[in-house]
Amino acid sequence: MEKDDLISVIVSGPAIKGGYVYGTGEHDAILNSVVLTDITAEAYVSGAHLLLGNGKLEDNSVSLVGSSISGFVTGALQESGQGDEVHNSVEAKNTNVAGYVYGGYILNPTGSGDIRNNEVSLSKTTVEGDGVTGGYHTGIGAVTGNIVTLKNSSEVKGFIIGGHTTGSGSANDNHVTVTDTNVGDYVYGGYVNSLSAAGTASSNTVTVTNSVIKGSGTAGGNYIGIGSAENPPQEDKFSNGSNSNLIQVITENNKKSEINTYVIGGNVGDVGTDAQKRLYWDTNKNRVELTNTGGELTVNGYVAGGFNQSAGCANSSLNEIFVTASPLDSTISAKIDISDYVVGGYIWGSGDGSTNSNTVNIKITNNSSLSVGSYIGGGFSQASGKTGSSNNKVSIDSENNPIEISSWVFGGLLGAKLDSRLWQLILAFSI
Repeated sequence: MEKDDLISVIVSGPAIKGGYVYGTGEHDAILNSVVLTDITAEAYVSGAHLLLGNGKLEDNSVSLVGSSISGFVTGALQESGQGDEVHNSVEAKNTNVAGYVYGGYILNPTGSGDIRNNEVSLSKTTVEGDGVTGGYHTGIGAVTGNIVTLKNSSEVKGFIIGGHTTGSGSANDNHVTVTDTNVGDYVYGGYVNSLSAAGTASSNTVTVTNSVIKGSGTAGGNYIGIGSAENPPQEDKFSNGSNSNLIQVITENNKKSEINTYVIGGNVGDVGTDAQKRLYWDTNKNRVELTNTGGELTVNGYVAGGFNQSAGCANSSLNEIFVTASPLDSTISAKIDISDYVVGGYIWGSGDGSTNSNTVNIKITNNSSLSVGSYIGGGFSQASGKTGSSNNKVSIDSENNPIEISSWVFGGLLGAKLDSRLWQLILAFSI
């Protein structure tokens, strides 16, 4: 029979599972798989499901081609108990999923175990549910090494996160790559969102190419958790927070990239109280790259290397921003528009802190242009304790191409809101 003559298959039921563990005791679920091709499934789908007991979920997979799923999809799902989730995966092509898609998922706040090296890969696929995550933890354990890849006109109505915890643990070394994709909400490489978590959202990466991110921001790492009791004395060691993350936004082949709200290398949210002003949060050594080799790159908001909103002792130092527009073909142009400010490192808090040795490098060449709707700064501190903003640098190279900056350019700034009454508080200026 020809493919067009085949009768479509509809599967009705609560679930389709490759492996299922139901019972107390020690039970592993390993090397199970679900493969659905040209299927309409009125169910949720999981490579392996641990309902009760303790055990490892490893090397389980879901593959979807040309299918429609009415529920959620997970590579591995732990509902209760303890155990690691390692190397589980979801791959989908030309598929529609009504729910969320998670590579590894521990959904019980009392559950424990690490979620490591899980992967989600989507091509020409639409996800209509909450979002897509490589590894999602609500209990106790680390979320590391998880990967999310979207490409080929995929669409996600919600968020995309490489590794996410709302429990107790860190989200480090997770990776998101988005190419030719539309996203309805935020994109984070690693995300810690729990006031019971004392850890980091560090060494994560996000790469966005020729895509539109419509929601509330894009960050390599985002940390909303507890600060450190001590500030590490070593120069290469950092406090709790969001450090050493990388975010790249790329436009190429005369196409378009657009991101709403912000682009941040490492972010610490509005956490802590005045009573916690002796705790430490860091957003250090993050890197942001905006690169346009032909087309339009738009940020409807601000760009920051490190952005630290903690109420305690906050540091945002050694961050880097690179903004480059340089078409590969002289017949096309490269345009970068940023509606708000650009800052290498920023802090706000009632404790001590510094924004030192941040850099912003801008290079606009070969029939290109840059527009920035507010200021460009290396380091900016609004901390009310002992603070400093030293050794910051802003470098701008236009090569006779148009650059429009609507406010100031400064190396370091202390203790001021940027309005017309506070010109005297610009402490350094470097171009």
